[in-house]
Amino acid sequence: FIKMVFNTNILAGSSGQGGVEAFRYYQLNITAIENAESADILILAEIELLTGGSSQLPTMTGNAAPSPNVVSVNKTLRGDTQPFGAFDGSTSTLLQLFFDQPSTGGTTNPAIIKFDLGSGNTLDKPDQLRLNRISSSAEYFPTNFTLEGSNDDSSYDVLLTVTSNTMPSQSKTYDIP
Repeated sequence: FIKMVFNTNILAGSSGQGGVEAFRYYQLNITAIENAESADILILAEIELLTGGSSQLPTMTGNAAPSPNVVSVNKTLRGDTQPFGAFDGSTSTLLQLFFDQPSTGGTTNPAIIKFDLGSGNTLDKPDQLRLNRISSSAEYFPTNFTLEGSNDDSSYDVLLTVTSNTMPSQSKTYDIP
């Protein structure tokens, strides 16, 4: 089914793991960003998985702290930013990645931002995803992405698909079907 939220197409997730409702790994798989032809940089201030309006992920103080949580990315970091900056509870710290997007839009080499809750830990599928940005980085916001969950880090369920995303003023919240 297709549900419209904020003029964004939201598609129901696949069931690659048999309809699992709790996952160890959550990842954003970003395939396009706003205005990438002028600057191939992805910038996010904060990523939140919400249930009942409350953030469900721990506040990170390092890429592997608090233990056993680990945040990672598959792209080169820009400047002195670190992956945990998108999960530290503050919109004043940033995650900045170089993003290889051709001027024609889209990429076959997506940026992946992954949160691992650690062995034996899972988080129930959240109700919402919230992405936060800083006001000066609007042009670097994701336009096409999926939120995915996994328990083995190889087979992922697509929980949310967003295409033709528009830039928010500060943050944008997406309902997860």
